[in-house]
Amino acid sequence: MKTFPYTLGRFALRLSLALAGAAFVSCAQGGPASVGKAGSLARFAVRGDFLYALSPHSLTVFDVTNKFQPVTIGTVNADETLETIFPYGDHLYLGTQSGLNMYSLAIPRSPRFVGKYGHIVSCDPVVVEDGVAYVTLRSGGRCRRGVNELQIFDVRRPENPVLLARHPFSSPGGLGIDTKRLYLMDGNEGLKILDVKNPRSLKDIGFVPMHAGYDVIPYGDLLIAVAGDGLYFFNSTRLPLTRLSKMEIYW
Repeated sequence: MKTFPYTLGRFALRLSLALAGAAFVSCAQGGPASVGKAGSLARFAVRGDFLYALSPHSLTVFDVTNKFQPVTIGTVNADETLETIFPYGDHLYLGTQSGLNMYSLAIPRSPRFVGKYGHIVSCDPVVVEDGVAYVTLRSGGRCRRGVNELQIFDVRRPENPVLLARHPFSSPGGLGIDTKRLYLMDGNEGLKILDVKNPRSLKDIGFVPMHAGYDVIPYGDLLIAVAGDGLYFFNSTRLPLTRLSKMEIYW
């Protein structure tokens, strides 16, 4: 199975950085932002006065009280390959090639590992809302022995995550969640929109054809989708989605 182009992944990362930076800088008059907004494939997250950044085997913490002069606070090492990071409440949720890891931010400058749910080797971005985590697993390429499915967890007790459901998809990748509406990029099958009020029985409520869907970012009333043929902007206030514009990008 062909993996997404490396340049596409780098572009999605830069897009996430731009959005998080915009949310962060926009609060210059009133102090640092409480949180930046990034995609599910982001490798960094902003929370209050701190920025958390992933390398393949470590999580580094920066103090960004002065956003123009960040200071490195410390590093938490990991024995596995870290891929994605998503902040929610007072926890960080890290997607790795071997599971979902959770870190407490009770002391924001010192993230503390509190729990994990492991699986076979597979690539996995994660998003969280209202104590429920949504993780996509994808096979092919560097993901080796992976499967192609959406896994849903109860993470109200991060030290003891509970698997609620598993749903098969073709080649699930990036995803976003907003008020029980899950947006999921399913490779060449496009953007799928799901009602997840009942995690055990998902309801299909929308679909947008798209080539090589990569990541999707809900941002207020705006939905930003990254795909192999460009960058899409939608009004997400109602279904079907209203496409506002498309930026064609050739990889």
